Amino acid sequence: MSEKKKNAVKIKSASPKRSKKIWNRIMIAAGAVLCICLVAVLAVVLLFQYYYNKSDYIPDEDVTQYDKYVGREEDDIPPDADETLSVDLELEFQSIEEQRQELQDVEIPGGGYVYNILLIGLDLRAGETWNGNSDSMILASINQETKEITLTSFMRDLYAIVPGVGSPQKLNYAHAKGGGPLLVQTIEEMYKIDIDNYATVNFYDMIKIIDSIGGLDIDITDEEAAVANKYYVPYLARETGVAAEDYQLTGGNVHLNGLQAVAYSRIRYTEGADYARTERQRKVLSLIFEKLKGLSVTELGEFLDTALPCITHNVDEATVATLLASAPGYLKYTLVMNRIPYDGYYYTWNEMLVPDFEYTINMLHSQIYKVE
Repeated sequence: MSEKKKNAVKIKSASPKRSKKIWNRIMIAAGAVLCICLVAVLAVVLLFQYYYNKSDYIPDEDVTQYDKYVGREEDDIPPDADETLSVDLELEFQSIEEQRQELQDVEIPGGGYVYNILLIGLDLRAGETWNGNSDSMILASINQETKEITLTSFMRDLYAIVPGVGSPQKLNYAHAKGGGPLLVQTIEEMYKIDIDNYATVNFYDMIKIIDSIGGLDIDITDEEAAVANKYYVPYLARETGVAAEDYQLTGGNVHLNGLQAVAYSRIRYTEGADYARTERQRKVLSLIFEKLKGLSVTELGEFLDTALPCITHNVDEATVATLLASAPGYLKYTLVMNRIPYDGYYYTWNEMLVPDFEYTINMLHSQIYKVE
């Protein structure tokens, strides 16, 4: 046999062994990569569970329903659920309901491109066990097609028919009676929209949340500062055990800590009254939104450590995971401000704000869903 043929035989006989070694190395490398991926996925899952478990998730069926309103301040107590309206008020009530019933067939826009979550601010003191007044009700509507987040304030004195309650009530009664689920149901039925979830926070926990991002820079008028210093700063200071004189506000572009920012957002004894207050609340939310955009990963983790234990909600784990995955994109969305009732399209009846329901529903659908 020639030398050339001998070498060829040697090469052929060695090739399978070499291929096996290469294949083994590939498998080992693939296994290592797979292990690293599994560890990374596990770490993400555990981190997600860590943060999710910090929040206060309550299934709708576990929320307490109160048969009677539990009020504190006289101006916060709506008509009793068992109240019998006078003859004149009863006639006016029937007229309002007849007009509203004409809109029962209005379709709720669909498509699945808008996620609605109701953000609820509660006037609920530490140790109190009732549901609390919903002094702030802001619907955050995330529209994935228009890349907009619309913040719609529902004023607390809006006329409402609360499911299971006989007489008309102010809207904030719904939360006092049945918490987030009943408030969501009330707004859905009154304004023909679907609300996916809700999240609540009381004013004292809101102080902690704002402090966790280093406070906010806000333009304040001298009148707003004076009213906040007279009523809201002392009240919050007393409830949180700090000295009110250390938290006095001044007019101008000022930096506010959590207590001062919450005091600012609660101002209503100025021109514009409660209408202006809802605008301040939306402004505070928009500033928090802007502040979150600039947080580092570490700072965001610290923010979540503080914020999540303050929040009560009915958002399931799968939805939270989807929202967190989309959060970087949402932070680039444009904020749009909105308020119900709309100027010029409501009147006051029995100390409640009665909107022009046809106009209001059409406008709300247009602004949230961008439908004609």
